[in-house]
Amino acid sequence: MKVKVVLILLVIIMGSPIRADAYIDPTAGGLLIQLLLGGLAGLGVIAKLYWGKIQKVFRWKAKK
Repeated sequence: MKVKVVLILLVIIMGSPIRADAYIDPTAGGLLIQLLLGGLAGLGVIAKLYWGKIQKVFRWKAKK
């Protein structure tokens, strides 16, 4: 199974062009940065909303 995956990946890599003349204009670059920052902000909000539950998962309870 792993051999098949490796062979498929090799065929894809070898079949791709060696040089890609690609250009990302400033608008697309800004959009990518905005997408990443928005995702991080969303993760921060989710963490804040569920902070109590997150603490319960990692909290050790002392035996009495």
